[in-house]
Amino acid sequence: MKAEIEPLVGVIRVWALGKVYGDPYEWVATVRYIKKDTVEILGYTKKVTKDIWKAVIKECQYKGITKILAVTYPGGKRREKWITVPSRFENLY
Repeated sequence: MKAEIEPLVGVIRVWALGKVYGDPYEWVATVRYIKKDTVEILGYTKKVTKDIWKAVIKECQYKGITKILAVTYPGGKRREKWITVPSRFENLY
């Protein structure tokens, strides 16, 4: 027999360089796994900056995530954007 724990929900936290886990965060969002390599990110605490996005992508690459469904609710309406995570060997920008 074999068992596997499937991660379903997580939290992504981003903080400034030089800070450590537990220090105040710059940005936080909820992460829901759709598949093992695909996540939905929603519930942002504030607008995503370029530096925050780079940190999110780097963490996704580390975790083996290849696709992100970024969800926002501008004006109360759900907006979805699919993003392909570049491999660790591709430039982010």
